[in-house]
Amino acid sequence: FLTLFGVMLRAMAISKLTSSLTSFNSHARKLNQKLKDMARLMRREGFEPTLRERIERYLAVMLRNSDRTHLQDELLGSMAEGSSLEREVRLNLFGKAISAL
Repeated sequence: FLTLFGVMLRAMAISKLTSSLTSFNSHARKLNQKLKDMARLMRREGFEPTLRERIERYLAVMLRNSDRTHLQDELLGSMAEGSSLEREVRLNLFGKAISAL
């Protein structure tokens, strides 16, 4: 019985992680599309090339940081709360920040 329960638990975890990975790809595509749309707008409006580059770098950093936070939350949300895997992922994601305190 315990073996069957363990197999079912692992299957659920793999399913959730697969779903998260699919979502990650979707977010990456949306992020890239946003950056392309903004670059197109700036070219169409006649922004100077150096200004466009600075804005594009800034937007890329801002969008990636906000997207990263969303993806971290989604990854952690796909795991069983309090599981050893969740603790290990939290340590990997936030360990450097925690140890710096």
